Amino acid sequence: MPRWGGILSVFIGAGFLAGALSFASDLRPFIPSEPPTASEQNLAVVVNLSNPIENLSMAELRSLFLGERSHWPNGRRITLVMMEPGQPERAAVLSLICQMNESDFKNHFLHGLFTGEVFVSPKTLATPVGVRKFIFNVPGAIGYLRVTDVDASVKVIRVDERLPEDKGYRLHIPPRPSKFVSPKTLATPVGVRKFIFNVPGAIGYLRATDVDASVKVIRVDERLPEDKGYRLHIPPRPSK
Repeated sequence: MPRWGGILSVFIGAGFLAGALSFASDLRPFIPSEPPTASEQNLAVVVNLSNPIENLSMAELRSLFLGERSHWPNGRRITLVMMEPGQPERAAVLSLICQMNESDFKNHFLHGLFTGEVFVSPKTLATPVGVRKFIFNVPGAIGYLRVTDVDASVKVIRVDERLPEDKGYRLHIPPRPSKFVSPKTLATPVGVRKFIFNVPGAIGYLRATDVDASVKVIRVDERLPEDKGYRLHIPPRPSK
């Protein structure tokens, strides 16, 4: 029987850890990320690296994203890239640039392609990675990404002479939802032990006297519960 009954143990499933590095990796969802900066909540308009365009006005962007222009000034054919319906990036473009909702946008293209008023039908992609790869490979492509999804494979252009990090930039998007983990609530130490034993990525806590061989106790600040200087203490259970 452990001698540290007034100590709270932090533990994980037995055999879960191969080492400290894998432990840090598996616990990553529990670690709060830093809050996004103002620029990280902005939407960047991106083109192929070979495109000489440096700036577009909001009016020009609207015309482009509504398929009303067929070619860039250098003669290259325009390829419009949109993310799938339901994505917040797409919703921001429809609202801020196109000034339409999803239904209006679809009807605009259906009508425009029939009448010849629309020259470009959008290419729809599911992920930021897909958007980057497509724009990298298609010289006439234009699309959009969160600033945090931009890398060196695409070129960010100014909108009304402003880049996403500049004051007064107008294309904003809500931050991505938090990736924090919702806790699983259990009623008894036995229930906690069983859950941890069966779920490889689980982490929890028990009184030291409730620990058994089905779970693994981990060090906190390099100390186990029996070590001098261990900091997680708990009042003893009431006497029966």
